[in-house]
Amino acid sequence: MNYYRIGRIMKPHGIRGAFKVFVETDFPQRFKDDKVITLEHKGERKDFPLEDVKFLNGGVVVLKVTGIESPEEATLYKNASLVIPEEELFPLDEDMFYEHELIGCRVLDGEKEIGSLKEIFFNGGTDVYVVESSEGKEIMIPAVKAFIKEINTDERTICVELIEGMME
Repeated sequence: MNYYRIGRIMKPHGIRGAFKVFVETDFPQRFKDDKVITLEHKGERKDFPLEDVKFLNGGVVVLKVTGIESPEEATLYKNASLVIPEEELFPLDEDMFYEHELIGCRVLDGEKEIGSLKEIFFNGGTDVYVVESSEGKEIMIPAVKAFIKEINTDERTICVELIEGMME
């Protein structure tokens, strides 16, 4: 079964063993809805009953789980991932994709293959696709309709239309 990251533990919060989590999902309400969370740390996954959820600014949530009762215990999970099994992924609109569906796709500008999608990061207002060329060069492409013309997850291709200077 495949698991996908929806958050990352940043650091302990308070004296009861809660921790701050950087949210990596467009569906943060799942933290309110879920009764159990799964943490993946050092190659192992463990389920924890969820006791309390508090939403903070900046894509951060504070989670308190049963079984972690002190800041010292919470520190042991620093940088752990919150993961969900594939069947718990929410369905997306037709023109939306999960990151794992896009990473590794071949990126084409017309008929020319310019590389493969290596990484996606959020840059304030939009996602940015980081494409690695066959020469190992990184090309950054804003994920907007002006540049991204078509995404085909079945063929694992992303068709783009770059402007002069983007490849340099």
